[in-house]
Amino acid sequence: MPEIFLVKQGRALIPANDSDAEAVKKLKNGQTYKADVVAPRNIKMHRKTFALLNLTYSFWEPDTLISQVEVETVEKLRQYMAFHGVSGEAIDSLCIGFIKHLEADRQNYHSDKCFNSFREWITVKSGFYNIVKTPSGLRKAAKSISFSQCDEVDFQNFYKALLNSCWSLCLSRIYENQEQLAEELLKFE
Repeated sequence: MPEIFLVKQGRALIPANDSDAEAVKKLKNGQTYKADVVAPRNIKMHRKTFALLNLTYSFWEPDTLISQVEVETVEKLRQYMAFHGVSGEAIDSLCIGFIKHLEADRQNYHSDKCFNSFREWITVKSGFYNIVKTPSGLRKAAKSISFSQCDEVDFQNFYKALLNSCWSLCLSRIYENQEQLAEELLKFE
């Protein structure tokens, strides 16, 4: 069954263009058809979003092998020990030493940049995630931005948050302002 785009006019749905009209002509009169009615998302905006992701990915370079979760956990432990009376200098020295130990231990790891991992990370960073249970505990999992999983309103909100995340991550060092970046992204609409 072909995909047919329809436009609502009054109380009827009519083919959106000539090719859709041809597809409707091929349907049998009197036959009942089932349709899932979905307003398609703006494909230009979808392309612009992936252009933003690709552009950011091209400029981003990993600067550490220590995750933000690890840094935050060490900071929470530091606060916990300080609350319970452990000396501030001793805590700071141990926490800094532990992070340096992790970095040194991981220098031998070979890893490459991965676009899909980056896309998932920046999606979560943009606040577009679900909390899921895993064998290693709770984690944030990126929500899908596929056409079938994300409507236009959610996608617009995601794009705004993504733009801010990409800007903060590295694009603010490349472009003078967001207007200059917007001009660059207009090429992809």
